[in-house]
Order: sequence, then C-alpha cells, then structure tokens
Amino acid sequence: DTVALNPQAIDNTLGVLLKYQDDITRVRGNEAARMLEKVAQGAATAGRADDRENGPTGPRRP
Repeated sequence: DTVALNPQAIDNTLGVLLKYQDDITRVRGNEAARMLEKVAQGAATAGRADDRENGPTGPRRP
C-alpha cells in the first residue's frame, strides 16, 4: 500500500528486486537512501526541463 518511495519501503522490497543476499545487504540502509535521493534529483531536473519545454500554456509551437 506504499504510494511513495522512501528508504524503508526500499529496504522492505529489496528481496523482490535483488537475487543475492550480499547485494541486498550492500544496498540496504544508507545506500538505498542515497539511490532514492539521486532518483529524486533526476526527476526534479526532468520536471524543470519539461516546464521549460512546455511553458505555462502548453507546448511551444515552431
């Protein structure tokens, strides 16, 4: 029932995503939080690029 990613949700589902226990242990905790932050920054950057491309009234016309 999680609607947003957070480090705890990532930790709780790593077994579904990763096959080996060593990988799960490596990603759990601080690494999961770091990865989530990196994704969030990328999404924010992409959102700003979309805003510049589309402008306040929709897509720019040539």
